[in-house]
Amino acid sequence: MIIIKLIINIFLNFKIYFSCLLNGNILGKCVSKKSVENEITFCDNYISDFICVPYFNNIWNEWTNKTIDNFLEKKLVNNIEKEFLKELSFDTYEMPLINNIGCLNAYFQFICKKNFPLCNYENNTSYNICKSICENFVGKCKTYNSDLCKNYPINDCRN
Repeated sequence: MIIIKLIINIFLNFKIYFSCLLNGNILGKCVSKKSVENEITFCDNYISDFICVPYFNNIWNEWTNKTIDNFLEKKLVNNIEKEFLKELSFDTYEMPLINNIGCLNAYFQFICKKNFPLCNYENNTSYNICKSICENFVGKCKTYNSDLCKNYPINDCRN
Protein backbone atom coordinates (compact mmCIF):
# COMPACT_ATOMS: atom_id res chain seq x y z
CA MET A 1 0.00 0.00 0.00
CA ILE A 2 2.85 2.40 0.80
CA ILE A 3 4.46 1.70 -2.58
CA ILE A 4 1.18 2.48 -4.38
CA LYS A 5 0.86 5.79 -2.49
CA LEU A 6 4.46 6.60 -3.33
CA ILE A 7 3.89 5.88 -7.04
CA ILE A 8 0.72 8.02 -7.04
CA ASN A 9 2.59 10.84 -5.30
CA ILE A 10 5.43 10.67 -7.85
CA PHE A 11 2.93 10.70 -10.72
CA LEU A 12 1.06 13.69 -9.27
CA ASN A 13 4.28 15.63 -8.75
CA PHE A 14 5.42 14.74 -12.27
CA LYS A 15 2.14 16.04 -13.65
CA ILE A 16 2.34 19.24 -11.64
CA TYR A 17 5.82 20.10 -12.86
CA PHE A 18 5.67 18.90 -16.44
CA SER A 19 2.37 19.92 -17.88
CA CYS A 20 2.86 23.36 -19.39
CA LEU A 21 4.55 23.55 -22.78
CA LEU A 22 7.15 25.94 -24.15
CA ASN A 23 6.89 26.53 -27.91
CA GLY A 24 4.33 23.74 -28.04
CA ASN A 25 6.65 20.86 -27.26
CA ILE A 26 9.20 21.51 -24.49
CA LEU A 27 7.98 20.49 -21.05
CA GLY A 28 8.00 23.17 -18.39
CA LYS A 29 6.36 24.37 -15.22
CA CYS A 30 4.00 27.24 -14.54
CA VAL A 31 5.41 29.84 -12.13
CA SER A 32 4.58 33.35 -11.03
CA LYS A 33 6.54 36.08 -12.76
CA LYS A 34 7.47 37.40 -9.33
CA SER A 35 9.16 34.10 -8.39
CA VAL A 36 11.62 34.44 -11.29
CA GLU A 37 12.00 38.23 -11.38
CA ASN A 38 15.76 38.03 -10.67
CA GLU A 39 16.25 35.54 -13.51
CA ILE A 40 14.14 37.14 -16.26
CA THR A 41 15.17 40.76 -16.55
CA PHE A 42 15.08 41.46 -20.30
CA CYS A 43 11.62 40.00 -21.00
CA ASP A 44 10.16 41.14 -17.67
CA ASN A 45 8.12 44.01 -19.14
CA TYR A 46 6.66 41.86 -21.91
CA ILE A 47 5.51 38.71 -20.11
CA SER A 48 2.38 37.81 -18.12
CA ASP A 49 1.96 37.33 -14.37
CA PHE A 50 2.14 33.54 -14.71
CA ILE A 51 4.53 32.04 -17.25
CA CYS A 52 5.71 28.65 -18.39
CA VAL A 53 9.44 28.22 -17.80
CA PRO A 54 11.80 25.29 -18.40
CA TYR A 55 11.87 22.71 -15.70
CA PHE A 56 15.40 22.31 -14.37
CA ASN A 57 16.89 18.92 -15.11
CA ASN A 58 20.32 17.32 -15.14
CA ILE A 59 20.34 16.70 -18.89
CA TRP A 60 19.93 20.37 -19.89
CA ASN A 61 21.03 22.03 -16.68
CA GLU A 62 22.44 25.05 -18.54
CA TRP A 63 19.02 25.84 -20.07
CA THR A 64 17.72 28.07 -17.27
CA ASN A 65 15.35 31.04 -17.20
CA LYS A 66 18.31 33.42 -17.04
CA THR A 67 20.07 31.65 -19.94
CA ILE A 68 16.96 31.92 -22.12
CA ASP A 69 16.39 35.56 -21.16
CA ASN A 70 20.04 36.43 -21.91
CA PHE A 71 19.91 34.51 -25.20
CA LEU A 72 16.76 36.38 -26.27
CA GLU A 73 18.28 39.74 -25.37
CA LYS A 74 21.45 39.03 -27.38
CA LYS A 75 19.50 37.61 -30.32
CA LEU A 76 17.09 40.55 -30.45
CA VAL A 77 19.84 43.15 -30.09
CA ASN A 78 21.81 41.41 -32.86
CA ASN A 79 18.74 41.35 -35.14
CA ILE A 80 18.05 45.01 -34.41
CA GLU A 81 21.65 46.01 -35.15
CA LYS A 82 21.47 44.20 -38.51
CA GLU A 83 18.15 45.89 -39.28
CA PHE A 84 19.52 49.33 -38.34
CA LEU A 85 22.47 48.82 -40.68
CA LYS A 86 20.13 47.78 -43.47
CA GLU A 87 17.87 50.77 -42.83
CA LEU A 88 20.79 53.21 -42.80
CA SER A 89 22.28 51.85 -46.03
CA PHE A 90 19.21 52.47 -48.22
CA ASP A 91 17.67 55.89 -48.82
CA THR A 92 14.33 54.43 -49.88
CA TYR A 93 14.03 51.82 -47.14
CA GLU A 94 11.01 52.36 -44.83
CA MET A 95 13.06 52.28 -41.60
CA PRO A 96 10.45 50.80 -39.24
CA LEU A 97 12.88 50.31 -36.35
CA ILE A 98 14.56 53.71 -36.48
CA ASN A 99 11.33 55.66 -36.89
CA ASN A 100 9.00 53.56 -34.76
CA ILE A 101 9.55 52.61 -31.12
CA GLY A 102 6.21 50.77 -31.34
CA CYS A 103 7.88 48.31 -33.73
CA LEU A 104 10.62 47.54 -31.20
CA ASN A 105 8.10 47.05 -28.41
CA ALA A 106 5.91 44.80 -30.57
CA TYR A 107 8.99 42.77 -31.59
CA PHE A 108 10.09 42.30 -27.96
CA GLN A 109 6.55 41.44 -26.86
CA PHE A 110 6.12 38.84 -29.60
CA ILE A 111 9.45 37.09 -28.95
CA CYS A 112 9.22 37.19 -25.15
CA LYS A 113 5.62 35.95 -25.03
CA LYS A 114 6.51 33.18 -27.46
CA ASN A 115 9.41 32.00 -25.28
CA PHE A 116 7.76 32.57 -21.88
CA PRO A 117 4.07 31.87 -22.61
CA LEU A 118 1.19 32.68 -20.30
CA CYS A 119 0.02 29.71 -18.23
CA ASN A 120 -2.72 28.81 -15.78
CA TYR A 121 -1.07 28.25 -12.41
CA GLU A 122 -3.99 26.26 -11.00
CA ASN A 123 -3.98 23.51 -13.62
CA ASN A 124 -0.44 24.03 -15.02
CA THR A 125 -1.44 24.48 -18.63
CA SER A 126 0.12 26.95 -21.04
CA TYR A 127 -1.69 29.02 -23.64
CA ASN A 128 -0.73 29.79 -27.21
CA ILE A 129 -0.02 33.42 -27.94
CA CYS A 130 -2.78 34.96 -29.98
CA LYS A 131 -2.57 35.82 -33.63
CA SER A 132 -3.20 39.45 -32.61
CA ILE A 133 0.24 39.64 -30.89
CA CYS A 134 1.91 38.43 -34.10
CA GLU A 135 -0.22 40.74 -36.27
CA ASN A 136 0.64 43.69 -34.01
CA PHE A 137 4.33 42.94 -34.55
CA VAL A 138 3.96 42.52 -38.33
CA GLY A 139 1.72 45.59 -38.60
CA LYS A 140 4.02 47.89 -36.65
CA CYS A 141 7.23 46.64 -38.24
CA LYS A 142 5.87 46.47 -41.82
CA THR A 143 8.97 44.73 -43.21
CA TYR A 144 7.83 41.31 -42.04
CA ASN A 145 5.54 39.08 -44.10
CA SER A 146 2.02 38.60 -42.71
CA ASP A 147 2.35 34.85 -43.49
CA LEU A 148 4.40 34.69 -40.29
CA CYS A 149 1.11 34.87 -38.34
CA LYS A 150 -0.92 32.27 -40.22
CA ASN A 151 -0.27 29.47 -37.69
CA TYR A 152 -1.18 31.43 -34.57
CA PRO A 153 -4.69 30.87 -33.23
CA ILE A 154 -7.45 33.45 -33.08
CA ASN A 155 -9.26 31.48 -30.40
CA ASP A 156 -7.83 29.09 -27.79
CA CYS A 157 -5.16 31.61 -26.88
CA ARG A 158 -4.44 34.24 -24.27
CA ASN A 159 -2.30 37.34 -24.25
